[in-house]
Amino acid sequence: MTTLYVIEQGAQLHKESRRLCVRKDGRTIQEIPLFKVDQVVLFGNVGLTTPALKALLSSSIDVVFLNQDGRYRGRLVGETPPHVALRMAQYQRAANPADVLRLARCIVAGKIENMRTSLQRWARFRPEADVSRALERLRAGLPTVSSAPDIQTLLGIEGSASGQYMYALGQLLTNPEFTFCRRVRRPPTDPVNALLSFGYVILTRRMESIVQSVGLDPYLGFLHGVAYNRPSLALDLIEEFRPVIVDSVVLRCINDRVLTLAHFQHQPPADDQEDEAEPASPPAGERTSSGGTLQPIWLTEEGKAIFLRELERRFHEEVRHPLAGEQMPYLRVMEQQAREMARCLREGDAYRPFVRR
Repeated sequence: MTTLYVIEQGAQLHKESRRLCVRKDGRTIQEIPLFKVDQVVLFGNVGLTTPALKALLSSSIDVVFLNQDGRYRGRLVGETPPHVALRMAQYQRAANPADVLRLARCIVAGKIENMRTSLQRWARFRPEADVSRALERLRAGLPTVSSAPDIQTLLGIEGSASGQYMYALGQLLTNPEFTFCRRVRRPPTDPVNALLSFGYVILTRRMESIVQSVGLDPYLGFLHGVAYNRPSLALDLIEEFRPVIVDSVVLRCINDRVLTLAHFQHQPPADDQEDEAEPASPPAGERTSSGGTLQPIWLTEEGKAIFLRELERRFHEEVRHPLAGEQMPYLRVMEQQAREMARCLREGDAYRPFVRR
């Protein structure tokens, strides 16, 4: 199964027999059998016909709408799975502060473990990079997770660990065109941050679809609190996958020169210029060495296509799942983890995150 990404502006998605076809100006630019698709992601000014929409909904294939730079617009889903008992268990756990903290600790522990393992793996290919301090900080921070007395303290531990990890990630870049030392989210002001933000959006929407298919409410999480229109549980469950999926692809695309500076632009996509004035303003305090403000940066259309291809390839790479004891693609690992969350909510057990060995 795969995701169909449509980034060609002005294109339209059609259904022909049992195939999905992307057309523009009377020509077919992409097609795929319907049964091979488990999600459709449309970027910016892309349409779809009524027959295509009906086929997608009847086949329980999510349709995700993003603007051109990857920010979320909305989502069409088929019928909600009738797992009432499971959702009731989820709501009961979320109403109990002790359960919320217990689950959140497991989520943060899984993320820190995978950040540490990922740095160790990547450092083997660049022995001159000094990531020892970050590894030591991550190792020392891990025991404090289980003793965190509340969510705010836990978020502080997670934020500190992520800061150390992100700095070390920048030390592992071998392409001199790119530099990176910390996360800048809204908007990203350098190519690495642009890739990370874009990749995390795709990962989140993938997990959101998986969470809903399992029968859980994607908007009720534990580490991430409830906020309007925020898929908090999906955000919880991607934490352990950020390093091993998105960060890994970003590092490889840059170091192997799959992407170059020519794949980024300071001019926002057309749909952003129309209705998103805020991203054009740099974050407060963000300054260049010459005193000017840093400018937001976006992937070009070609850059998005390349990065999505590499990210999709990663989703289908196989890895050994320690709980299942077998090799499986990362997408199936993500589904297994959503089912693990469902199990622990039903039974009241601790959540067991996916930890890469």
